[in-house]
Amino acid sequence: MEIDNALSEPAVRLVEFHNAFNRNVKISFGALESVSQRALTGAAGDVLALPTGG
Repeated sequence: MEIDNALSEPAVRLVEFHNAFNRNVKISFGALESVSQRALTGAAGDVLALPTGG
């Protein structure tokens, strides 16, 4: 049996965690950037649609 290229369960979980964390950081950064841009333009009182990642 050839297992040289096989992924172990811990490695799969690490990749899944990394992808989820990366997505959360991007969404958080997008939300902060959106809020800061709206504050600069004076539209802070309007309804704000935050990025949802999907």
